[in-house]
This record gives sequence, C-alpha cells and structure tokens, in this order.
Amino acid sequence: MRKTLVFTAMPAGATPKTHLAAGPWCFAGQEVLFPDWEVRFAFAPEPLTSPAARERVKQHAWALTAHYLPLMGKHLNLERGVKLPAAFWEMALMPTMLMVSQMLAERWLRIQTLVKHWGNLPLRVPLLPENCEFSFESDYELSKQGFQGYAYNHWLFSRFLEACWPLAWEAEMLPPVREQAVPCVTGPRERLRKWMRKIAYSPPFPHIKGFSPLQALKFSLALLGNRGQADCSVSLSELARQYAVPSIAELQLPLEPGPFFWAAIPRCIMRAVLPKHIKAAPRRRIRVASVAALQDTEYRLRLAAWRAAGHKLVYIQHGGNYGMLRCAATTPLEEYSQHAFITWGWKEQTPLWGNFIPLPHAQTSALFGRHCEAGNMLLFVGNGMELFPHRLDSRPHPMQFLAYRRMKTRFLSALSSEVAAFVSYRPYFDVPAALSDWPWIQERFPKLERCSGRLEASMLSCRLMVLDHHGTTLNLAFAANTPLVLYWDPCAWDLCPEGESLLALLHGAGIWYPTPEEAAAAVERIWPDVRDYWNSPRIQAARLRWCEHFALSAGADFDEQWIRALRTL
Repeated sequence: MRKTLVFTAMPAGATPKTHLAAGPWCFAGQEVLFPDWEVRFAFAPEPLTSPAARERVKQHAWALTAHYLPLMGKHLNLERGVKLPAAFWEMALMPTMLMVSQMLAERWLRIQTLVKHWGNLPLRVPLLPENCEFSFESDYELSKQGFQGYAYNHWLFSRFLEACWPLAWEAEMLPPVREQAVPCVTGPRERLRKWMRKIAYSPPFPHIKGFSPLQALKFSLALLGNRGQADCSVSLSELARQYAVPSIAELQLPLEPGPFFWAAIPRCIMRAVLPKHIKAAPRRRIRVASVAALQDTEYRLRLAAWRAAGHKLVYIQHGGNYGMLRCAATTPLEEYSQHAFITWGWKEQTPLWGNFIPLPHAQTSALFGRHCEAGNMLLFVGNGMELFPHRLDSRPHPMQFLAYRRMKTRFLSALSSEVAAFVSYRPYFDVPAALSDWPWIQERFPKLERCSGRLEASMLSCRLMVLDHHGTTLNLAFAANTPLVLYWDPCAWDLCPEGESLLALLHGAGIWYPTPEEAAAAVERIWPDVRDYWNSPRIQAARLRWCEHFALSAGADFDEQWIRALRTL
C-alpha cells in the first residue's frame, strides 16, 4: 500500500501508516484532531537549520530579485504605456519581488530535501495542475493568501516536483484551483480611511508609531530645511555587486520563475494611475518613509515617484531584530538601501551595508525607566510560530518551531509549584498556518493564567518577565528597566557579530541562558528578591549597554536631537 504525501491540511483519519507530511504546516489549525502528531508522524529533515544554509538560500532569493525586478519594470512600462525609470520600479516592486523570490528559493530547497529523503519510497502524491489561477489585490493579500496560503503553496510545490519527479512516486492530479483577487471595498467608510491614510503619510515626516502629531510637524519643518549630504541610496544592481549575489544561471532552478513574478504583481498596481514619465527635480529634497509603504501599495507608488525624481528617502527602525540578525533577507534591499536608516542605537550589522544613523526612538524614550512592580506576576511572553516561512531571516524555521514550543514546557516544568503559581503566559496573536500556542500550553498546564490586555501595561507592572526570543518586546523591556530572564536556542536565533558580543555580556551578567532549564533555575534563585538581583551593578551595566545599541532613549532634549539630525541627513 502506498503512503500519501500531503502538502496541505492533513485529511481527517490520516495515520502515520497511511500518510506522510511535507511539513508541520499540515497540522496547523487541527492539532486537536491528531494528538502527539509531532512525534507520531514522519517529517523530512529541516533544510534551514544552519546559518550557512539560511545565507545560501537568501543569496538565491536576492539573485532572483536582482534579475527579475528590472525585467518586470520593463514589462510594466510596455503594459501600462509609460516610460518610468528603474528607480521607480525598484521602489514600487521591491516588496512583491522579494516575497516571491524568497518563496521560490525556499520552497525549491524543501522539494529537493523531500525528494532526497523520500524519493525511493513508493508514494502517492496529490498535485495541483499548472492551470490553476491566482491573483492578489495587494502585497498584504500576497503575503496572507499566497505566502501563507495552502492552495498557493501546494501549487508551487507541485510545479517544482514535476521538474524533478522521482520514479517511485505516483501522481494524483487534483482539480484546478482558482482564487481571484478580492476587489477593494469602495464604500464611504473605506474612502474616508483611504483619505485619512493619505493625509497621515503626506508630510515629509509622516505618521510614525510613538511620535506625536506635534513632533511630526516639527520634524517635517526640519526636513524642509535640510541642507544635508549627497544621496547615499544604492541601486539594486549596485547592491547585487556589493553583496556578491550569484547570477541567475548559478541557481539552476528547474523552471522559469518569470510567470510566478508576473502573476504576483498586485492588481492595484495594474489599475493605478501612473505618470507617463518623471522629470528630474531641480532641487533634491528629503522625506521620511513610513514602514506602511512595504504593504500599502498606493503609498509606495507615491514614494516611488519621489525617488524617481531624484529625491532622498529615509526609513526609521520600527521594531526589534534590526541590527542584531546574522541573516536578514528583506531589510537590506527594502530599507537599508535608501539614503539613510535611523536605528534604535546601533551603527553596524555585519556584513550588511547602510547609512545607519543612531537616534533615540519615541517608543523607547516613552518607556525609559517606567517599570514599577505592582504584584507578583511572573510574565512569560511567547513569539509567533508561522509554519510557512515568510522571511529567510535568522529565526526558527518550521521544524525548529516544534523544538521552540517544547522548550516552553521544559521551562514551565522546571519551575517549582510555588513560583509556577505566579506565572502569567502571554501568547502571540493568531496568524495563518501557525502552531497552536495558548490552547497547546493550557492543555499541558491547566492552572496556568493567561495574560490579556495591553502587553505594555503587564510589562511595566510585573515582578519578573521571561522571554524565549529576542525582538521588539525585549528592547522595550530593557528600556523600561523591567527585570528580565531570557533564554533561547542561539542556533535557531543566530545573531550578527555585534549582537553576539552583547548576548555574551547578558550571559555573563546572568540575564540570558541557552536552555530553558538554566533559565528556570535562575528564576528560582532570584524570585525571593528580584529587585536585589536586577539592581545589582553588573546587571544594570549590561542592561544599559544593551540599551545603548538597541533601545536608545533620550530625555528633555529628544526633539532637539531629532531636529539636528534631520536637518543634516
């Protein structure tokens, strides 16, 4: 009897004797139907466990972007009857092209691993035919229905499989799938939202999380008076040379990627009113871009026209992980490539290039030193566990997330009943095709409290906070002076050299540990007197050193620092 290799949701009644799972995403959303599925079912090895593997597949994604983005720009010039320069299309298409490039590079690697691992087994493999139809209204839809959608992933896996089909396998062709773009709602409420977004993003310093409208006004005036340096932006072709991106021929993809890129172009770009051509501006100006540009296509098209006229763009760090990841697949091409990138304190992220400008951020400054213990909560905060990788960054990939989730139970089990009684677990918000978080934890620890409401309020009032990952919450907690104990697998969350040196400092101070058992032992030691632990000179020195790099804050001179910087960028 042939086993069935499943690429989508595992069918009801499937058993390890009858079915194999292409990946853990086959059980997302239906884990209760398959108890202990992660140990009962067989999986192929995770191909992205090492930094070298992540770096290699990231380079392949960059190669695809560098080759096909200019071709898509030329194609769209002909399709839309316009003559827009490369700078316009690089800005307009970069998020779309990077999403598709990462998906192609990563899914091809997974198919190679599957074939190598199970290619000699007599399997039945359901495939989607080539004539499926997919279209996406926006980059957001491409991310949710494409990147994290079962049908689109199954279709892409099917195309790669057909190109390297094992002789021992038997194909079962399924009916074609047709998923059309959902048209944008154009009612009065949506038109009002659209108008308000346009207003918020129009000033030289647009709406940025943490900054007040008054600050946005003052900083916009500073940008209007900018007399700064020459444009430091780098084109896609220059980035490809600088990062030694391989040629498209070196990738040896078994199929032509062009149609996948063309099908992914958001429908809103095809409908947008584009300028016929763009003249070079007589006076080059500068503006800050909101991170919303990475998903708001209409806003991004306006910024693309700005860049094509020769003006300068500045991005601002909008969360954690910037400046500390060893492998980053999107930010170097989307944000670091612009004239300047304002950071939360760091100046280098080896081996990435950028005009990095450290400034105190509004979010970190607003929280600086605000922790005030109110009760005995031991706040334990988790991270999302998406099973269709959407970024080729230094973070756990599908099979590694199973180990990451098990580490939560190892940590909680290692706590004494006296300390465990104070734990309040904060799960990540729900995302498509992800591992179960709170229901899975609650089943194993029925007495565990769930933390709800605003995370910031709990972070500022808890007795002690435990994090099993790095990122935005970690940086904000350090700024707030919230007592912390940290743990994570450094192989799954690998850092750049600058991040590694600071992590070593946290390890030496007794804040970070590589295993949940060590972290639990530290919690047990310090729980009787958390304040004494956290206020020790060694701990505070390590905290402030981290804040200098990843959570820089300022007091009364905050606005003056920003105005000086924006005038001279």
